[in-house]
Amino acid sequence: MATSRHGLCRLCLGLRSSPARSASPFAAALRSTSIHSTASKQTRRIQTSRSIASSARRPASTAKESRPADDSGPRVSGSPPKSRRRGLFAAALVLGAAGWAWLFVESSSSSGEVYPTKFTPFTVTSREQISPTAFILTIRNDQPGAAAINASSVRDAWQHGLWSVEIKQPQLQIARHYTPLPPLVVDSEDPTGRVSGGDEDELRFLVRKMDTGEMSNYLSRRQVGDQIWLRGPHMGFDVSKRLGSAQQVVFLAGGTGIAPALQVAHKLLESKQGPAAETDLPTVSILWANRHGVDALGRQDGPARSSGSPWFSWLWRGSKPATITTNTNTTEESSPRTASPSAGSPSLTRQILDMKEKYGPRFHIEYFVDEENSLITKDDVSSALTRNLGLRNSTSSDPTRCVWHSAGLLERLAGDNDVDRAKDPAHSVCACTSSSNGGQQRQQQAGKNLFFVSGPDGFIRAYAGAKWWHGGMEMQGPVRGLVEGMMRSGTIRKDDWLVLKL
Repeated sequence: MATSRHGLCRLCLGLRSSPARSASPFAAALRSTSIHSTASKQTRRIQTSRSIASSARRPASTAKESRPADDSGPRVSGSPPKSRRRGLFAAALVLGAAGWAWLFVESSSSSGEVYPTKFTPFTVTSREQISPTAFILTIRNDQPGAAAINASSVRDAWQHGLWSVEIKQPQLQIARHYTPLPPLVVDSEDPTGRVSGGDEDELRFLVRKMDTGEMSNYLSRRQVGDQIWLRGPHMGFDVSKRLGSAQQVVFLAGGTGIAPALQVAHKLLESKQGPAAETDLPTVSILWANRHGVDALGRQDGPARSSGSPWFSWLWRGSKPATITTNTNTTEESSPRTASPSAGSPSLTRQILDMKEKYGPRFHIEYFVDEENSLITKDDVSSALTRNLGLRNSTSSDPTRCVWHSAGLLERLAGDNDVDRAKDPAHSVCACTSSSNGGQQRQQQAGKNLFFVSGPDGFIRAYAGAKWWHGGMEMQGPVRGLVEGMMRSGTIRKDDWLVLKL
């Protein structure tokens, strides 16, 4: 949900906060904030309420700009009296300070529970360097008596599918969304270190250290035993409801955008196991692009083929990774485990290989590497689409008014929190009429094939078009870029697919 459906703002520029349940007098103003979920993110910015930010800025600006050079001269039109200006300025300072306190002081909790509106402490239990610039940070909620509460919150999030949490940098008072990797447990009875099951008490995050990334540099300095503060979970798109009975999922992932891609695969393929469910399983095809070959974890077929195109680096503009160093596969742990993730290959490599083995042809990853001069082209996307020929496509009829399956409505949707969207009586029920399966009596669940794009902003913009900001809300925006061209040519049937930007 990775990575990566993904810049940060200081508090003085406005942080986006989750809706408050507090009875604070500032809660009403803060509730106007939009919440971004995701990954990629496959990477998002948190803004404070625009009402607080504008209240804190405008009075000071007005007072400064409207004061005449000579107090005896005529007052500029619309300029308030001096005493009123001072009062407005003082009120703005008080309001801004109160908003800051609510976000980063009042919103901190020591109870150990995961809250959507409060930052709570988690302890780093493992730090695994999986490539020269990327590492996996594993954290656990070890507050006394909190394990059951935390497990319940995390279990609900995994049941939903796509979700993220916010991690804050306490010194700079900034925060950023990170998408957890699917659960990982190493089977002690399997000498190969095969990944199996899941550990609900731990969360794992794939982080790439960036030279100019304040959050990634902060996290790269966290050692085993250190605390980091989380707020969440923040739910994303409801992939099951939007997919319905359709069976095709294509995911373009850039860098750490692989995290939401694996979340989607985990949700759709793990929840439907057994012989009876085999024919109903969708196919998840991931096209994963990285700067360096060492980041293409799980690749078994050697270097990616060359595309001969020099413009791929443009997709990663503004996301320069840290300088590559050595010592790429080391792990620190708080206590001995059943099997060390650093034994053999990196844990993410073994997790991807395990998913390939477990899900077979229903799970496919193709790799693209910048330094090997390869990029995701329309031919690669077409190949991913034709790989799934014979599977069910769209099972929605007349979805133009359905908030879950209308491409037009999706462009104008604010945020990706489908959980809150489903609470609206007008949106709780799919407005589509389901089509029958070849005249059979059983009605299929309405749905559309899903095409995800997650990664740096330039990556998303090149393949699916940029997201839009309107009225302080982040919206999906129209489909542009490579995907739009393929829709115009008919390679991707617009009526069969929903394009989701993370």
